[in-house]
Parts: sequence; structure tokens; C-alpha cells
Amino acid sequence: MTTYMQGLLILEQVADGILCYFWIRNHCKKEHSFYGFVGALLLVLTAPMIYHSMTQIMFVDYMPFLLLTLAGYDRYERTNKYGMLVIGTFLMVLTSYYFSIGGLFALFIYGVCGLKKAEIKSLPVLIRTLWCRFYPVLFGVFLNLFYLVPTFLAMQSGRSAKNSFSLKELFFPDVTMSKFLYHPYGLGLTAIAFIAICTSVFYRKSREKWLGICILILLICPVFAWGLNGGLYIRAKALIPFLPLIALLTADYFSKLGEKKLNWKWTAAGYALAAAILFLGSRDSSAQDIHWLYIDMAICAVAILLTYRLWRHMLCLVSAGTFFVVGIVQIQNLKDSLVTTEQMQQINDTSLSDTMEEILAEDQSIYRMESRDADQNNGPNVNRVMAVGQNLTTGYSSVSNTEYMNFRSAIGLPQATRNKLIQSATDNPVFLRFMGVKYLVGSTDTAGYEMVKDNGTNSVYENTKTAPFCYVTNQTISTKSWEDMNWAERQMTLLESVVIGDGPARENESLSEISCQMDSYDGEEGSIEVTDEKTAVELKEVATRTLTLENTSNQEQYLFLSFQVDNQKNKDVPIKVNGQKNKLTKADNNYYNENTVFHYTCALQPGESDVTIQFGSGKYNLSDIQCYVGTKDSTANASLYTDEVELTQLKSGNGYEGAVQVTNDGYLVTSIPYDDGFEIYVDGSQVQLQRVNTAFLGAKMTQGKHSIQIRYRAAGSVAGRAMSCIVMIVLVIDWSRKKWKKQTS
Repeated sequence: MTTYMQGLLILEQVADGILCYFWIRNHCKKEHSFYGFVGALLLVLTAPMIYHSMTQIMFVDYMPFLLLTLAGYDRYERTNKYGMLVIGTFLMVLTSYYFSIGGLFALFIYGVCGLKKAEIKSLPVLIRTLWCRFYPVLFGVFLNLFYLVPTFLAMQSGRSAKNSFSLKELFFPDVTMSKFLYHPYGLGLTAIAFIAICTSVFYRKSREKWLGICILILLICPVFAWGLNGGLYIRAKALIPFLPLIALLTADYFSKLGEKKLNWKWTAAGYALAAAILFLGSRDSSAQDIHWLYIDMAICAVAILLTYRLWRHMLCLVSAGTFFVVGIVQIQNLKDSLVTTEQMQQINDTSLSDTMEEILAEDQSIYRMESRDADQNNGPNVNRVMAVGQNLTTGYSSVSNTEYMNFRSAIGLPQATRNKLIQSATDNPVFLRFMGVKYLVGSTDTAGYEMVKDNGTNSVYENTKTAPFCYVTNQTISTKSWEDMNWAERQMTLLESVVIGDGPARENESLSEISCQMDSYDGEEGSIEVTDEKTAVELKEVATRTLTLENTSNQEQYLFLSFQVDNQKNKDVPIKVNGQKNKLTKADNNYYNENTVFHYTCALQPGESDVTIQFGSGKYNLSDIQCYVGTKDSTANASLYTDEVELTQLKSGNGYEGAVQVTNDGYLVTSIPYDDGFEIYVDGSQVQLQRVNTAFLGAKMTQGKHSIQIRYRAAGSVAGRAMSCIVMIVLVIDWSRKKWKKQTS
């Protein structure tokens, strides 16, 4: 798959260049096609097109189809044939429902800016013109309803909360340089492209003039970036779909300048406007970026002057050279900072997936299995299924199961990443046991797991005491009782009972608070000053210290440690306790994780009283330190899982089936996050779904032997397919109508 994706992305970038060239060439005279080539070169060598072809490919993988859509619109304008327009729109939306919104907006601006005066002479005429120009686009969009409807419904129930912004933040002009130049999470242009946009504002009335005005407003007003990001944040990455329009304006600028069709006064005015905006926006930029800007603007000024005085293609050649230089610098900077060769070899090492496949072949029951390695290698595995049949506890998506995320927060799982949307892997022993993570594969040992196979870097660790994937129990506790508990009590409760809305009221009495102590420290790394009120940390490098517990128990216990973190510096704060990592993101991060209270759960061996704490560099204070120990009720824990359901996966892949002998009336409990799309059948009859443990799928059960079947059907999937079929029929009818009309005219 790695090789396939690399080849696919190379072809995608080649397709971007070819399609952009042919699209722009249609706007130039044949003898001026060289300008179209340089414009296409600008597109493929911008920072986001290079960077995201290696990282977040969803930012750019729709681009060939956006270019096909733009070319299809031109063809529709010329010939009244809309096949290419419909196909391009369909494939663009199919590839990326997120960025296709920006792509459709770019198409709309492109089309509107090309309207003739007679087509906008009155509102009824304008409405009719817009309908005739754009109704084929609706076919391309609505043909995707088979997946857009289920996606929309999933977003309604699982979309993370939107951020709020003031009117000033949305409408006050933002000219930050990083939005426009060099950076992959902006447009990643060079100065000449921005000069072309600004100069086009001074053209005589033409499509290019209105395009330049629209794009300049679009880039400067934050409300557009906010809207195209779905209201999540104000980030320039949503403007990437407008790169083809900028490439077109740049090629047109080269053409006008090279053919002496541009007045030098307007050339100077455009340069001055671009310089004013860029220099104003560079105030908060790094010294390196400012140096790049000075050099880039100076090169552009000289090249423009030489184009007027010496050779008409001078600016084109100089700009092409600048594109290449910036592109090479981007690749060179990314080569080692993005991911090292050693890390890539570890990530793509097939021995890990081979080991997991062996486990799945030997143990064919349903369970979860995850990999464990050094921090930098665990990140790429959050969404990664390495073997068919592997089940995870992790995930990273803007659309997630909200109840599952809330559950993880309610029991105080560590947040090890900068982004709060990432449900990262954790070594919390209670959570691993509760979620049925039976096997861990990798190079790091985890408390509660025993090594059963030593393969060097990919050893296999097993925990035979984890909860079954699905079971029936009558050991319940009410949701109200659960909500009244603190995070540590909730974890202990999960080992003994199942949370049900109308369950009995109970208290968890298995926890006891203990004191803990750590000495102050002053060394080469910095200082850690411990007082009764707080622990003040100021470190230049990582420092490892020991926390001593007043623990005299001779039983296996769980340690629950928490403290408030007050960040005194605009820098990430990472702290590890016995290898478990928590991180507080710096305040101005786009994905600020709000993790101001660090929670840790560690397994303690009998008599163990020392805990290792690794403090990250930075300046921060720790306060409200709380420390509890708890001993699980072994009898209650063992009886909780007595009636296990032996499941196998359905051949369709969309569920499970199995059988169970139920000792007492109770509840079917799974570790599958709850979703209304699930259906549970007991002895062939569908039963009502129940939320168990506040976030998971369950149902009521009666005593006796029963067959169980769990199926999943995405909400809106049937309606979406039906609507796509209807749109296809309407499309065929409209195509036939146009063909018949042409033949009879």
C-alpha cells in the first residue's frame, strides 16, 4: 500500500501539471502557450502541493478533478456539452467532501467573473443565466448523495464542537504573510503570484480583473477561510482549491507583461500594492521568512524591469527558477524534519503486521490488539489497522463518536498529543482491561501483560484477564451514581459493575487517598521547587525524578495520580509518569487540547512505593496534587464476565454473531461505541438498543440460552442511494432532452 500510494501521488501531481497547462492554454493564443506552462509550473511547485503530497494527501488529492471541472465548465460555455463538467464535479466531491466545497466556490467565482454585461442586466436575467451555467454542477454533486447523506448524518451526531470567533476576528482584514507565501498550510505561493493578483485589480474590465478582486478579498477577509473550514477554525488551508485560479491569473500576468499589453504605471501600482500588503503581513514572521521575502521581491522587481527593457520571457524564466528553488528548499527541509529514514523503515516494517496476522490466525476469538513502541512511532498507528481483523481503541478524525470521546475524558485518560481530537494509545491498565485489549505487539513492556513470544523488536505481550468483547451480566450501577464519582472511582467501578441508566445506586469504596512526596531539585537541566502550595518547574531539558508514595499494601493496586498544570510559557508541556505521557498544548496552537489537568493510572506491585516522573522542558507550575490507590474486588471482577458471548464476524463484515448461556436476567454488554445505526437481534428478533457504561452498545437480556447477532447499517445509506439513482435518471432525461432539441433545431 505504501508503494501504491507513492506511485498514485506522483501520477496525481503529474496530472495536476498537465491538466492545468491545457486549461490555461485555452485562455492563451497558441503562440503564447509558454505562459500556460509556467502557470502550471506554479501550481505543482507551490508548498502545499509538494508538502501534502507526502503528508495530508486529502488536502490536494482532489486537484486533478477540480482542474477537470474548470476545463469542463469552459467546454460547456463553448459547446453547450456538460459531460466533462458533471464528471469532474462528481469525482471532485467523491474524492473530498471537505475541500470540494472550496472547489465549488472557486468554480462559482470563475464562472460569475466571466459573465457578460447582457447576462447581468437585471435580476431575473442574472438568475436565469446562473441556473443555465451551473445546473449541471448540481448533477455532479447530487450523484454523490449515496455517501454524502450518511456522511452528513454522521457529522450531525459526531462533529466536534465549533470554535467561536468575534466579528472583528471574522471581518477585520488579515494579511499575515504565511497565508500567502512559502508555507504548506497556506497557499504556499512565491511573491510573483501575489504581485499578479494585486496587479490584476488595475486591469480594464475583464474576467481577470474581477477574478483578482474576488481572490484578494477572499484571501484578506478571514470570514471566508472560517466558512470554508466549516466554522472549526480560521486557517488558510481551506483556500488551497483556489490555486488554479491564481495560476491562471499569474499566467495571464506573464502574457500581458511579455506582450507589452500592460501599462507600466499599473505594473508599478500592482507591485506596490503587493509589497505593502506583504511587508505589513510580515511583521510577526520569522527572520528567515522576512529575508526570503526581501530577496523574492527584489528578484521580481529586477525581472519585471528586464522584461520591459530586454526580453519578454525574462520574468517567466526567472519566476520558473524561483518556483524550482523554493520547491527544492521545501523538499530539503522536509526530508529529515518530516520523518527520518529510520522512522519510515520502522513504520513500514512488515514484520509487525506479520506478527499480528499470526496472532489472529492462532486466536480467532474477537478481541483488541494494539502496537506499542517509542512515542514517535505510536503516532502513525492511531488510525492504522495492520492486519485484517485487528480492532483498536484509538482514532483521529474531525468526525468522531462523541460519546466515546466523552467517556475517555470522564475516566481521565491521559492526553498524549497536541490535538484533542486524537484518541491516542494509552497504557492505562484499567482502560486496556475494560476495552478487551488482549495483545500488545512491539518493543515496550506494559504493566499487566506477560511476554508470550519474543521476536526482538516485535515481541508479543498477552493479558488473559481482559474483559470479553461481549458478555452478559446483572452487576449494574446507576448512571447517577457514576456521575457523582470522581475520575478514579469511575475507573474502579468499571472493573466491578456495568453503568446502566436505571441501575441501583451504589458508592465505590475501594479507593483511599495517600500522601506522596518529591524532593526539590536544582541541576544542569534547571530547577524543580517543591512547596506545600505548588511545584514550580523551570527546565531547559528533560529531568527525571522519583515520587515516593506512603504505600504499605501487600496487594496489587492501582495508583491514581492527578494535578493541575499552569503553563507559564508559550510552549508544550509534556510530563510522563511511569512511561505514561500527558501533554498540554501551548495556548496559541490551532488544535489547543485544553488538557490542563493531567491524570495517570498505574499498576502497583505489592509494596511498591516509588513512581518515576519525567518532566519536560519549559516553565510551569503543578498544583492540587491528588493521589489515590485502589484495590479491585477480585470476586466482583471475575463474576462480571461469567456469561461471555462467543462471537464470530459476519461474512458481510458489518457485524458479529454468536451464542450465550445467560445465568440471570441482565444486560448484554459490549465495548463497541454506541451508534443508532446498530441493530441487535436476540433469537432472530430485533431488540431495543441500550447505552451501557454511558457510551457503549448493549441490550436487555433474559435468562436462558440465546443466539446473538449484531449488525451495523449507516444512517441514511438507503435514502442516499435512492436519491443518487433519482439524480441519475434526471440526468439521463436532461441529456436526452438536449440531444433531441439539438437534432430538431
